[in-house]
Amino acid sequence: MSAMRLGEIYVDNHKLSLAKPFLEEAMDILEDSGDPKDLARILIAKGVYHMRNSELETAQHHFLSAYAIHDSLQDKVNLATAALNLGSNFMEAGSREEGLRYFHEGLDYAKEVKDTVLIIQILNDLGIIYR
Repeated sequence: MSAMRLGEIYVDNHKLSLAKPFLEEAMDILEDSGDPKDLARILIAKGVYHMRNSELETAQHHFLSAYAIHDSLQDKVNLATAALNLGSNFMEAGSREEGLRYFHEGLDYAKEVKDTVLIIQILNDLGIIYR
């Protein structure tokens, strides 16, 4: 199993201390020779890692970098996911308007590519915000 996948698994399971070395190893490998999509994927995982550690500025930097990669590739599925992460991060940081902007942008991309699961996830987050 790759360092990137192990890092993602540990982040998803909230085992952040175990995730960090794998995320760093994957980042080192991908920065030198990686596919841009894989680099964006590890940037998202690192962003989630930092967001869960309440390091919101660092998380935002990683999410914005991943967003820019997906935007340059016109990868709308992953743009929707990156926008969702940015929306969550901005909301957590207290930037409601910016967070809402990214949630709505992510929803537009998710609808465009007909990703029902992502549409539901974003609508759920928006419902919680607006209640």
